[in-house]
Amino acid sequence: MASATTGATDPLDLQSLIADGVARILADEDAERFRAWLDRSIERYASPAVRRIIDEPRARASLVEGLARTIWNATPLPGNGFEPKPLPEPTPSGPCPCGSRRRFGDCCGQVPAPTLRTEMIWPRMLSAMTLKEVSVPLGEGKVPAESLLAGADECLEQGKPGKAAALLETMFEEPIRRTDALADFARQRLCECYDRLGHHNKKMQLLRRVSMMPDRSPLRSGAWAHLATIELDQGNLDEARACFERAVRDGPGDPSLALLEIHLLVAEGDTHRAKSRAMFWLKQFERADFEQMDELRDAFHMMTEDPLAGLAVLSFKSSGYGGGALHGWIARLADRPLPDYRVRGFDDPVMLLEPLPATAAVERAWRRSFGPDKPFAIERLFFGDDQIWSREHEHAWVSFLEEHEEAFDSLEILDDLASWVLEHPDSVSDWIDHVLLEPILRRAEAIIERALEGVDRPHLPWSMIENRPVLRSLVRLQQLEDRCGNSERAHALARRVLELNPNDNHGLRATIVNHLLREGDDRKALALVERYPGDIIADTVYGRILALYRLGRRDEAARSLREAMQHFPLVPRYLVRASIRRPPIDYESVRVGGPDQAWLYREEMRETWQQTPGALEWLEATAAAVRRKSARR
Repeated sequence: MASATTGATDPLDLQSLIADGVARILADEDAERFRAWLDRSIERYASPAVRRIIDEPRARASLVEGLARTIWNATPLPGNGFEPKPLPEPTPSGPCPCGSRRRFGDCCGQVPAPTLRTEMIWPRMLSAMTLKEVSVPLGEGKVPAESLLAGADECLEQGKPGKAAALLETMFEEPIRRTDALADFARQRLCECYDRLGHHNKKMQLLRRVSMMPDRSPLRSGAWAHLATIELDQGNLDEARACFERAVRDGPGDPSLALLEIHLLVAEGDTHRAKSRAMFWLKQFERADFEQMDELRDAFHMMTEDPLAGLAVLSFKSSGYGGGALHGWIARLADRPLPDYRVRGFDDPVMLLEPLPATAAVERAWRRSFGPDKPFAIERLFFGDDQIWSREHEHAWVSFLEEHEEAFDSLEILDDLASWVLEHPDSVSDWIDHVLLEPILRRAEAIIERALEGVDRPHLPWSMIENRPVLRSLVRLQQLEDRCGNSERAHALARRVLELNPNDNHGLRATIVNHLLREGDDRKALALVERYPGDIIADTVYGRILALYRLGRRDEAARSLREAMQHFPLVPRYLVRASIRRPPIDYESVRVGGPDQAWLYREEMRETWQQTPGALEWLEATAAAVRRKSARR
């Protein structure tokens, strides 16, 4: 008799064979019909080498008989109370079932039988049966927890998150009996199902219910950690800290809490403690048997020096969103000398920056290969290929960068890379700013400032398309500095952009005016806003009013307020009220004169108005008089 083994390559697609075989068994629970089905179907699961072997009838019969017996004997049958009903084992001296007419002991009995446990069959059973059919063995406790989890995973792979959730929910019916690490893994999977289904409320109800269980357990600790992550994502740092501390009390020393703690410390701005805690966890990892130890050890070693960089590297490896190759390319070229650019002058005086021929050639090759659409106007993002971070696309443009180090000299290409980083699925994370966006923008700034050294009053108007990568890079860096809380640096960059492009297409004058007013430099603030008559930015219009009030020019301030209320009537109400409901806000399309614009100005400048003696009282009284006069008309 021939053997069913073919060597190093997989001889049979056992996963598919078992899944299809279980479905066939459940159809009528007839062993002989199952064996006949397998005999007809074996070729579709066999490798070419096995197909050659089973061309020989006795080899085919031996393989089919052994597989049929193994799968059948491990399958829990609904008609047998969801217990297996094994076929009688042939006696060594009896005839071999393969039909060879030899004794079983001298034939198939010499071939090692494949091992298949019932726990391995249950996941296929759960995915093949309806929820109603599954409810019986689940209710009777027939399904092992490990098999239930594996069955839910199969449903998720098949695109059935609803069924997967229904299976997992049975583990969390009251009273919850299992609270160990496996139960917490099931909770994580169930929350993933709820996310896919959009069932946010059900997820939060589960987490709150589990977190309120009376006894300490890995399950309760995991729920608190998950709640901490949710609060952290929403920027609720106090709530995140409280949830994290509850998780630590339930699971002290749990390595799975390490990453969450570093995330939280970074969000709180406590970089020094993040480094020391990274060192603590690094020592814990050296003593613990923890999965992905090498990967975590490397990342936490980096966190002892630069927590954001360590988080980034770990994120690139675990999320599957890409970015690691770009990070490596940037790091390798960090010390590359700055390139030369030519300043080309026109009348007026208008200028633009031109790369040298070698850099220009790389730019042309880049545009031929990718040619991404630039942002249409002053938008933050571009409106091009939304698959730029797919593996195929990322591999293509990273390969280009690897082959052309001169791309790091191109303002045009750096502008595109910054646009793509801002479209990264993890772009809201601080570490994306830190390891990808910031070095790209700082490189661009250094190139620009080197090119403009010694140039008297450079003027790079936005109206010239060639200048947009320059101005957009500086504006993005200004916004990054502002996000990082570096207000002085953000203010200096805003002023620099305004010098280069006095038309101020990006509205940075609002940032500058607000900064000047906070610093008490009312005359400079007033001089700046006077350069933009008829402005539609609330910050500059109401900044003018505040500057005039502070300078004692109350009549002019009142006239300016009357004019301002024609276009921005809601701002006084949002400024003077101690509390007012936040309106819905779409930061990409704030409505001029709308409540969203009034709210944003309140958030930015109400404290400055409050700190000016009598300013809010004067504003309230004067605005009321303007409204009364308008009503009489």
